[in-house]
Amino acid sequence: MPVIDVKHGTFGWIDVMTTDASVAVPFYEKVFGWTTQEMPGGVGPYHMFFQGDQPAAGLGEMSDEMKQQGAPSAWNSYVEVDDLEAAVGRVPDLGGAVVVPPMPAGEYGRLAVIRDPAGAHVSLWQNNEKPNRGTYNEAGFLTWNEHVSRDTAAAREFYSALLGWEWDEMEMPQGTYWVIMNDGRANGGLMAMTDEWPAEVPAHWSVYIGSDDVDASAEAVKAAGGQIVVEPMDISVGRFCVAQDPTGAAFTIFKGGDM
Repeated sequence: MPVIDVKHGTFGWIDVMTTDASVAVPFYEKVFGWTTQEMPGGVGPYHMFFQGDQPAAGLGEMSDEMKQQGAPSAWNSYVEVDDLEAAVGRVPDLGGAVVVPPMPAGEYGRLAVIRDPAGAHVSLWQNNEKPNRGTYNEAGFLTWNEHVSRDTAAAREFYSALLGWEWDEMEMPQGTYWVIMNDGRANGGLMAMTDEWPAEVPAHWSVYIGSDDVDASAEAVKAAGGQIVVEPMDISVGRFCVAQDPTGAAFTIFKGGDM
């Protein structure tokens, strides 16, 4: 099982903020076989998903205020940083915005939420335990994080300056794809929205969760009350589909060639 040190600039965690945890928790348990442990949280209980004995993802329920404002259920990506305050302090000067300033997250670490110049939100995380280790590229675990926007140049410039990311450029049928390289490791990707994307879809980071069988996982999504937005299909590096949980949060299910 690939376990790596989560260094500065590495995606180290994912979680979903949902409008209804009582619906979303059993959905993900059925789809990925996760078990759940409820943790104390700030505005309410935080649910930790486990694959075996390893943490895989998290889930929190929105506050009543967020629900009243119409905030949609969504998955969040967290990037590890060595110094949260220093990183957040640079965001405005680099053209981004601080959405949630640095705050404690229980005994585990501190987080902040920022918006990049292309409009996508991402969380920055400073873990209390060193080294921070994570499991990747296995069924039920994070495999990829992908930025999609209409201003990829601004996004690449921002993240290079903020996190030190470098880019491996790839030509794909739908256009150029930039693989994020962090400390010599592929760390995610970035692609531009084409004219085929609906105008109302905002810039965003999406999460890819591993599966041993994408088609079986897609059927599990439907059986558990979710929807398949993009049917299973093959790409050059594996097979994937895009799913949506019953509360509206979208995520990608992926099986790579070496999984």
